[in-house]
Amino acid sequence: MRFFLRGSIPVLLSVFIPEFAFAAVTTSTLVEVLGSFTGLINKAIPPVLGLTLLFFLWGLAKYILAAADEKKQVEGRTIMVEGIIALTVAVSVWGLVNLINNTLGLESIGSEFPPLIDPKDITPPKTS
Repeated sequence: MRFFLRGSIPVLLSVFIPEFAFAAVTTSTLVEVLGSFTGLINKAIPPVLGLTLLFFLWGLAKYILAAADEKKQVEGRTIMVEGIIALTVAVSVWGLVNLINNTLGLESIGSEFPPLIDPKDITPPKTS
């Protein structure tokens, strides 16, 4: 589990770097602060879910590949259980934050995805 946490810190920091860059912007109301917190959580949860799924699959691979060794099977089973618990906690936090967001009518600040490019709007370069 320690290896998993050490490996996930750079990934999470890369997600939050833009948020830290705009940290000097003052927010005047509690609603804006809660909205930016919701946006931060909404950005952080997908990478966390991916990492917890990889952690679970790593434990599953250890469990399957250690069919002859009982000690390694127990280790793989433990990793799988920890992965399921981490996945459940991450989904629960995401759900609770969005439940509070929707209940209070807050708007997520900074959680919008960039607009998609319509292929019809792309013009091919002119050849001379």
